[in-house]
Amino acid sequence: MKTIYLHIGLGKTGTTTIQKYMGHNFQVFLEHGLHYIQSSGGIHGAGHQSFAKSFIHQMPGYMQAPVNDVSDRNAVIGEIRECKEDNILLSSENFQLADPERVKDFLDNIGLELQYKIILFVRSQDELAESEYNQMVKVRKEKRTFYSYVKSEFDGDFMRLASRWGKTFGESNIICKIYNAKGYTVLADFFTCLPENIKKVKSTLPSIKGSSNKSLGYAQLMIKRMLNILQSSEADNEHVELPDSFREIFETIDIPPLLMNSAEARKFRKIYQKSNKKFNKRYLGKKSSELGGSRYSDDERNQHFQNCKDLANIFSIKGLT
Repeated sequence: MKTIYLHIGLGKTGTTTIQKYMGHNFQVFLEHGLHYIQSSGGIHGAGHQSFAKSFIHQMPGYMQAPVNDVSDRNAVIGEIRECKEDNILLSSENFQLADPERVKDFLDNIGLELQYKIILFVRSQDELAESEYNQMVKVRKEKRTFYSYVKSEFDGDFMRLASRWGKTFGESNIICKIYNAKGYTVLADFFTCLPENIKKVKSTLPSIKGSSNKSLGYAQLMIKRMLNILQSSEADNEHVELPDSFREIFETIDIPPLLMNSAEARKFRKIYQKSNKKFNKRYLGKKSSELGGSRYSDDERNQHFQNCKDLANIFSIKGLT
């Protein structure tokens, strides 16, 4: 019997690093019995984004539909049927929005005897919301203020997400981890979700050079959002990068893009207090309503937030949040 590991995100919890690492070391993992699907983007060291999108009932406005979802699905089917390895890995942040029942029905009908493991990384909602907003400004021409965006788009109810997949695939098959933003141990943490013989492989492999999907600094974030407002709205889904020369100038002097002070961040987390408590108890075996893994202490957050305010005043830019 083969085991399919579905890494369903979340976005901004190291998914790009994981996908890049798995794609880069595909052959090594193959030799140890783990097949990282090469179809639907995997061969390029990316996630299986188009495949996952094909199971979304209603795509959000910022998301581009797959060019040919039937082709993507067929390619994945063919690769799963032909692979000789006992363990198969598919990874995409887009699974977060997919219908688990549609995913399971599709995989159950491949014609093989399969069992499943669902891997979900979550992150403290205050830092996740800031990071997600940063990503949308960076690559999806987001024009709204931070609070307008999170009020309309952000979903931090991890209990609801995990239980939805648990209801379909079985609660015992859900593996949840907290993203460690400060220590950045995402690869080590990810490999604890895999079979014992696979865990040992990671220590023998070189790290991937270069940043994976790095967030914009605060100055870049402000300027990119202004450019988004000024640009035509005809192509909101296009991935538009700041010029390399511009980024190089600001990366050396930019500051962490924090959009809430510690009191505001605490208030934001409190919205999800009940959900977090249930999530922690069921999936992590702890009683706290805090997820942990935060990159910044309260003092650090307040200092960075004040620096952002000072920079905004220098640029005479109002209303980012």
